[in-house]
Amino acid sequence: MSAEITPPQLLQELVALEKYYEECSTTPQPCCANRMTEKDQHKFNSLLHLTEHRLHQVVRWARRLPNFANFDINDQVLLLKNSWAELICFGVVWRSRDAEGFVRLSYGKTIDMKKAKEMNHEENIGRVIYVSTTFRKMKVDVYEYVAVKVLSTLLPDIAELVDSEKIQKVRNDTLEALQLYISEKHPESPLRFAELLFTISEVQRLTALTRQQILELPPTEVARNSILAELLQHNCPKSVPLTEEQALRVIQTNYREFNTSKSSHTKLCRSQSIPADFSSPTNPNPIVA
Repeated sequence: MSAEITPPQLLQELVALEKYYEECSTTPQPCCANRMTEKDQHKFNSLLHLTEHRLHQVVRWARRLPNFANFDINDQVLLLKNSWAELICFGVVWRSRDAEGFVRLSYGKTIDMKKAKEMNHEENIGRVIYVSTTFRKMKVDVYEYVAVKVLSTLLPDIAELVDSEKIQKVRNDTLEALQLYISEKHPESPLRFAELLFTISEVQRLTALTRQQILELPPTEVARNSILAELLQHNCPKSVPLTEEQALRVIQTNYREFNTSKSSHTKLCRSQSIPADFSSPTNPNPIVA
């Protein structure tokens, strides 16, 4: 049984900000009332419409993150333009962790595999279900969830950043807080930290597929959602998403760099280190929708 511990202050602050991320009501706005229903003949467009609403809340939440306001304003914009899809997707994963065979969107809307097939979105929804199932099996708690969500935002390797070192420091602080929390609460699970990092790679892979699917729509369809259209013009991944093997190599590299940069925590890092032959989290098989 996991121990009762006091989470690091940083994680407590992030959890307190969730009220800005989630909508205050599950009652949809009038423009969303008939979206994603059985009679909706344009479900993918409805998904884009719901995404447009979520973007407003994502920005509101991000601007309140610890140290985010201290980043150069251009860096803030670049970070959000590169991570908006992952931020929205992690919210769906979290809401869906207790769902079986479907995912929970905003305002109580849902997508099951039948709707996904109508949208030609089966692989994407299948991947979301996989990650949410992983969250459920791992019993991911709210402190771990907010940490991985924030880590998917802090991307110091983005080209054109003004101060990547400042972003890297905040990222390392978040990694350290998450690692400390896991090592104290789950000492019996030395790979849990790596498994949580792997969910970021999984979400990045599925959002890359979604971005590409949106880009293939007629420009007039995307233009109906002005904020989304603007975001898609910036750094949209056009390449094939990372394979599982590539994602694992990225995790190992990031893990080594993080541990190296945190020499004052050598003992903790050694107790949580990834074995040289680490090749997979609990379920290594890629999703086949």
